[in-house]
Amino acid sequence: MRLLVCAPLLLAACTAGDRNAEPRSPIEPPTESPIERVGTLENPKLDEASGLAHSRLDPGILWVINDGGPAVVYAIDHNGRERGRVTIADAKNKDWEDIASFSLDGTAYLVIADIGDNQSKRK
Repeated sequence: MRLLVCAPLLLAACTAGDRNAEPRSPIEPPTESPIERVGTLENPKLDEASGLAHSRLDPGILWVINDGGPAVVYAIDHNGRERGRVTIADAKNKDWEDIASFSLDGTAYLVIADIGDNQSKRK
């Protein structure tokens, strides 16, 4: 796995679901909730999780980041239990807002977007 930390990085928004479905007003809630709780984040250090991405190497792992604090990416399972962590040397988590995973030429990547700007203080 390779890890890229990008700042700033703007990503195009994607919508999930049926592409043939009728468009819905952005403020109209769905009639049935597709949300089902399957677990709880057990690690108290994940107190402001701001991004989640599926592992491209292990289908049972999700990668999670915090919105500030140490430059750490946490591996959790689908029930929220921690399975490991990676500290990123020489990186700073100023205001990490999102994480994404992808594969390119057989290599798995994680991309972290350090794009937050609370109170418009960033240059």
